[in-house]
Amino acid sequence: MKRAAICQGQPCTAGVPQWILVLTTNGFMMSLFMRSIPHFLHRWVLLPGILWLMVGCHPEKPTPDSGLSNQARPMINEISLGNLQFMEEQEEAMNRTLWAQEQRAQELGKTMEDLWDTLRLSSDRWNDLKAWHPSLTACPNWEASPAPLASSFTQYLPGSKTTTIQPHEWPAWLDQWIDDGWQLETIEIRHQQFTPSHASEPAKSLFHLQVSLDRKQANDRMWITGPVWVDWQKKAFSEEGANRIQRIDASGLKALRWQGASPWLPALSRYIQPPTNADSIDPLLIADLEGDGTPEIILANKNLVFRFQNETFHSSPLCAFSPGLLSTALLADINGDGGLDFIYHKHEGLFVSPGSQEGVFDQYEIPIRKSDESIHYPMVLSAGDIDQDGDLDLFMGQYRIPYEGGALPTPFHDANDGYPFYLLENKGDFTFEDITSSSGLTSRRHRRVYSASLVDLDHRNGLDVVVVSDFAGVDLYLNQGNGQWEWSNQELEEETHGFGMAHSFSDFNRDGRLDLLMIGMTSPTVRRLDHLGIHREGLGTDPGLRKSMTFGNRLFLSKGEGAWAQRQQQKGVILAGWAWGCTSADFDLDGRIDVYVANGLESRQSVRDYESEYWLHDAFLADSEKDSDAYLYFKQKFERTRGQGMSYGGYESNRLFLGTLDGTELDVAPLWHVGPQWDARNVGSADFDQDGRQDLVFTHFETWPDARQALRVYLNRIPRKGNWIGFQPERGAGIPSSLGLQIQVEAGGMNRVATISSGDSYRTQHPSVIHFGLGEAQRVDQATIRWPDGTQETLGGLGINQYVPIGYPGADSTQGKGSVLSGKE
Repeated sequence: MKRAAICQGQPCTAGVPQWILVLTTNGFMMSLFMRSIPHFLHRWVLLPGILWLMVGCHPEKPTPDSGLSNQARPMINEISLGNLQFMEEQEEAMNRTLWAQEQRAQELGKTMEDLWDTLRLSSDRWNDLKAWHPSLTACPNWEASPAPLASSFTQYLPGSKTTTIQPHEWPAWLDQWIDDGWQLETIEIRHQQFTPSHASEPAKSLFHLQVSLDRKQANDRMWITGPVWVDWQKKAFSEEGANRIQRIDASGLKALRWQGASPWLPALSRYIQPPTNADSIDPLLIADLEGDGTPEIILANKNLVFRFQNETFHSSPLCAFSPGLLSTALLADINGDGGLDFIYHKHEGLFVSPGSQEGVFDQYEIPIRKSDESIHYPMVLSAGDIDQDGDLDLFMGQYRIPYEGGALPTPFHDANDGYPFYLLENKGDFTFEDITSSSGLTSRRHRRVYSASLVDLDHRNGLDVVVVSDFAGVDLYLNQGNGQWEWSNQELEEETHGFGMAHSFSDFNRDGRLDLLMIGMTSPTVRRLDHLGIHREGLGTDPGLRKSMTFGNRLFLSKGEGAWAQRQQQKGVILAGWAWGCTSADFDLDGRIDVYVANGLESRQSVRDYESEYWLHDAFLADSEKDSDAYLYFKQKFERTRGQGMSYGGYESNRLFLGTLDGTELDVAPLWHVGPQWDARNVGSADFDQDGRQDLVFTHFETWPDARQALRVYLNRIPRKGNWIGFQPERGAGIPSSLGLQIQVEAGGMNRVATISSGDSYRTQHPSVIHFGLGEAQRVDQATIRWPDGTQETLGGLGINQYVPIGYPGADSTQGKGSVLSGKE
């Protein structure tokens, strides 16, 4: 607890804010708090939260003779009332002193937020933009050229000259866009920097602008992005709207243009109601249940499977006996009979519904591990053969919710105050043994885990463990080959911190080594505070930790021999936004890995965002211990902010990055109609129509104006830029699982690798298929297949544009056509 009680039992009701008095009579306002946490956890948080609050607010046990005096006593005791008032006064004092310049930045920035809200809600955006009437504006003179790595796009870059628009010329300048048939679609304005006025220099702000335009009749779209500098009037606070602005410099804006229909064909768009007493439709699992080569989509918490048949998706129950409400789930063959089993965790514990080779789940569930006091919020399940004995072992990670019970992750950059993760060894017959402690994984076991995978990153000693956590980042545990895993973040070089949400493995730089992309978050507030040089004691001794945590996504490129180098350019895929799930695949078959990222937490009535409150105040009011006073304070704060329409990580667009991920990658999601501002969560990719192109599936969670969730699937119709090859491992009794399998191909002078893993994207499982875009390569010279138990085989002379079935060496199979060049490793 970061505060001491200040009333010491004396009455503190004088001057108590009205919101506290409302709390004493109107309950806990639980609904707003619940919106801040993952949906599937609501049922488990509600009762413990209320009980904790009641205990904290009623320290004395009522006596039999207390009578009406006890009944009339306020729900909050006098010490708590004083503490709550103190916290509010402390916030106000900090805003007047240390955070004064940041408060000025927010007040001025509201000018642009109001414009954003006006345009977002407008039925006539061009006219509303005309009425805004900014002062002197500098715009770029664009020079058109083909976009790098994507010649089908036209790129417009700022030229050496700019165009200056006077206020009276503004409407006519906009009319040019209107006359050309452009419609203003989406807009995003993020306040990145603020410089206070000094001497004769006006206050100045840097905004990052993103605008999508559409000429629907001509199938023509444009995506405008870049910096916008604003000089503020000296008397900005006595003015309103655009009158606060002295000058706008938008000369650094650039644009990307796509002419043609969207190459993503909507195949499924369905709003789905969560189960009764639950608030989530995920986990999202993608797997080939029947082994026929076509993957299915499973919404685990709905017990639904979607099959692609006759150019459309049809849904039906997954299990004959519904497992009920789930927190996390996985499909994997854990008994070695060749059929995928459905493993899941619910309130009672970890269970499995055995599946047949035909993808039928008609048996009663079997308990694997009962819940105990250490199990709270299982978030992710991952599987792999960690001991190379031929069967799958399990990893289960848990999450602990920020703000729950008035507690916050501490320290914010290295929180190890959550609930334990588990490494479970398969002993056969659906029995598992907890080997976490004996495996050397205890020092950082209490992370707030969002994703985790068992994968061989260094080709030494078998599967390694990768854990990605909120309020920490990535933890790498390398397999030592003796039943021990060693924490090895020093091998990742540079920083590993971040608000970790998900991750992806791919050979991003096409050097034949497996790389790691950790999905994190960025923060406009932190960028402003760092630029102002303002730091408040209490978030660690190093002010740079704040910047490190909000670096965004982190790309670790393998150097071989168990070492990685991190890409430092903070642009492109690194700055994706408030990111959640991700998937990496070669969507356009040009031989380069592309990345799709889901974005956004909670979009409400206004784009004005709660995010700054964490960095200015919330993080300093609580620590890892539950605190009933802080719990009440945060809840009332949510009521007057988010409860009044303020977003939290809102109106973020999904991203689709094409390119080499070297800083030149292009975000084309808005141009291709797959960049909505819908608060997306789960993301995966698979080839549902078996045409060799990776399709896209994601979910989104809307909170306003109505709370609803949806599943969306887009079939890939991107014009082919090259060839491809896919590998489909066979399943059967006695054949080891393909989870952890890696394939390295040599084609067209390039050497690249891919793996099959689970637990990577946010609460999403990808199918057990490996796919390579080959670009202009006309054949695959060699494919080396490495199974998790170390068995290795090399095939040569493989044809392109086909899925090659691969079997385990020595087992009966329909091995793909080609020459077997080598056998055991």
